[in-house]
Amino acid sequence: MISRSFLPAAVCAILLNGTVLAKGVIPYSPAEKWQVVYEDGRQERVSIADGSVFHVPGGARLDGVATFSQEIFAPEDQTLQIGVGADWFWRCRLNGRIVADHFTDGNRYAAINKGNHLVLLPVKRGRNLLEIQVKSGSQGWSLAVGKLPLGYDVRKEQFKMVLRPSKRPQDNYLQSFLPRDFFERLENGAFDGNLYPPASDRTAWEAVKKLPDRQQLIREIVDRADAVLKEEIPALVFSEYRRFILDGDRAGYEKKYFERRNNMSALVLALALTNDKERYLAKAIDYLNAILEEWTWCLPAHMSWNSRSRSPEKHYQCDLFASETGAELALAVNVVGSLLDEEWPGLSERIRETVLARTVRNPLSSETVWKNGWMHAEIPGNWTPWCSANLIIAALVLEQDRQRLSEAVQAYLKGVSRFAWYYPDDGYCMEGPTYYGVAAGNLYRLCNVFERVVPGSMEKFCRHPKNRAIFEFIAHTAVHSWLVSFGDAAPDVGAYRNSALLKSCGSALKSAGLLRIASGPLSLRGCTGNGSRLAGCLMALFDIPAEEAGLRTETEDGCSFFRDRLVVFRSGSLSASLKAGDNGEYHNHNDLGHFSVWYKDMPLIVDVGADVYTKKYFSDERYTLWNTRGKGHNAPVFDGLEQQEGKQYSATLSLEPGSEKVAVCDLSQSYPKQAGIIGFTRTMQFASGRVSVEDRFQLRQARKTRIHLLCAIPPRIDGRRILFGEVALELENLECVSQRKVNTPKTWSAILPDCSITELVLEATAEQYRMGFSAPEKK
Repeated sequence: MISRSFLPAAVCAILLNGTVLAKGVIPYSPAEKWQVVYEDGRQERVSIADGSVFHVPGGARLDGVATFSQEIFAPEDQTLQIGVGADWFWRCRLNGRIVADHFTDGNRYAAINKGNHLVLLPVKRGRNLLEIQVKSGSQGWSLAVGKLPLGYDVRKEQFKMVLRPSKRPQDNYLQSFLPRDFFERLENGAFDGNLYPPASDRTAWEAVKKLPDRQQLIREIVDRADAVLKEEIPALVFSEYRRFILDGDRAGYEKKYFERRNNMSALVLALALTNDKERYLAKAIDYLNAILEEWTWCLPAHMSWNSRSRSPEKHYQCDLFASETGAELALAVNVVGSLLDEEWPGLSERIRETVLARTVRNPLSSETVWKNGWMHAEIPGNWTPWCSANLIIAALVLEQDRQRLSEAVQAYLKGVSRFAWYYPDDGYCMEGPTYYGVAAGNLYRLCNVFERVVPGSMEKFCRHPKNRAIFEFIAHTAVHSWLVSFGDAAPDVGAYRNSALLKSCGSALKSAGLLRIASGPLSLRGCTGNGSRLAGCLMALFDIPAEEAGLRTETEDGCSFFRDRLVVFRSGSLSASLKAGDNGEYHNHNDLGHFSVWYKDMPLIVDVGADVYTKKYFSDERYTLWNTRGKGHNAPVFDGLEQQEGKQYSATLSLEPGSEKVAVCDLSQSYPKQAGIIGFTRTMQFASGRVSVEDRFQLRQARKTRIHLLCAIPPRIDGRRILFGEVALELENLECVSQRKVNTPKTWSAILPDCSITELVLEATAEQYRMGFSAPEKK
């Protein structure tokens, strides 16, 4: 099975036979024998019974074209009806005209079967040519074609499959680690619906207030709640919501949206910590009521918009932050629900009904299930664990129908299971360290919640080497107080320094690497996502062993290697990283072969990552942004020909046999064919005080070759020598031809207030050149 991205294709021809005897729409069944023509010209005949799934294993070329063809003989003009499902992108033509097109959105349904899509074929009398194209990937493709009855309702029938148990191992990966009676306990109500102690449990809340390592966090919570008492509730208006579709701005609305949720959380927590109802309860209700009265919890960037009227459509998905809002409100009911009902009888029930309708039941409704594409992706990104974990939290707290609760949890676990199943064994996260917290981080949150529901239920899962590697990925991308930045990632480890998530996960796994990153004191900053402060603070207060919350460990030197993806070299002097992979990754930048260099705790050569998200970041204009394209990274540009987006542009990465100091990146397949690359390798040699990057390539014709280096500190040019403070960069067969300041992303200026990114352009004088960084020897 393959991910939802444009991948390679195989070419097939399908011969369908049948007799049409009546007018109108006629259910049509294909013959078992199909003629298959692959993109390399190979042909064969195969048998595919009606409704079965024909699978071709991986190994197809990355640039193939898929074409299915068959002749249908009709005695007169008729409309035939067939069912089609394919893995993953496909298109159907009849007599040259497209009759079904899923090249952009993919099959949509992860369980491939003939009922995925109903296709009408308006055949003409005589011979008709049916063509079906399928795009495939390294793991192959699948096809199902068959007869569907009249009146077949695709949405209704496929919706049944959402709640139906699956036998596929990838859909049951996480469940396979759960106790056999886990779902029986949910259905029988044999678990505590409160995930955390309610405020009425004064023993629990007074005990946590006495823990020394929680004191700073508790002070910050109460101080923030006191400040909120004096503030007006931020107003959310449609004119600001609509700006996203009009001019691409999303930050203005989002700032107030998240501020509402974080302020509500501070008030709820202060109420539980102090038990001061007179001071905090009324304002907490004000915020809860304001959030309930919002016309939608889906952010404008994730809304389904009518392109003509530029207004929201009637049905839309439960997005990342609608899911988070549902979980935050559920936890508010968990903690202070009884206090809310004392002040406003029935308020907690109103919250329950609204949250279940808008979040938990939205992806499970036949009207909106297919708006929630994150639930059906075969190889999911961060959306699936992010949404699923929050929806499961909301369901566990608020769903009173135990059968519906069990069905909801099982439905959401399918996607989370595929998320973990398809992860590589080394735990590499293609979305980068920034998205670790909402990808692997939400996978851990879910495990933590299940532990609270049924103690011991996730021990086997967390002990499994692959799952542990997923959780520890971020520890292998840290360089002192920085993270290796790639894709849309941010470079600062500071966001995780006080992280309740990493402290909890690190303590559970006894992971020195995670605890090394999360070595700061518990604080409000480390408990706050965009709008999930309540969940983060409850984890900090109740899910971290007191004796380990303040654990400190020293920085670790050495090498972290993810084959064909990333290598990170660390030392107390120079550190470096080298990126490979492909240019079709989630949150992709065209960054194959990009290297970064640090001196002690200061970045020198950097990948700037993403700036503030706008509409353009997730549109067909994404790669017009300077920081996402090839020129925004330091692999060479040949006569203006830079790397392009797409999974077909890839690079391999290996360590030289017997060495953990030399990495070789093969960039031969990283550029468009017009560049004329015969062969290209970038080699990084590492030592504590020296980093050498050497390029060797062969082109079909001579081209001007330039490298764009982005520098976090101002360089000083001295001929073929460039100085970054104490660090010298020596150039061989390269010369610096220009230097300029570029727009510094806000993520960088927030970390280093005086930071100004400088771009150096180096021009090669040969097809082999080297950049050598050297630092002073230790005295």
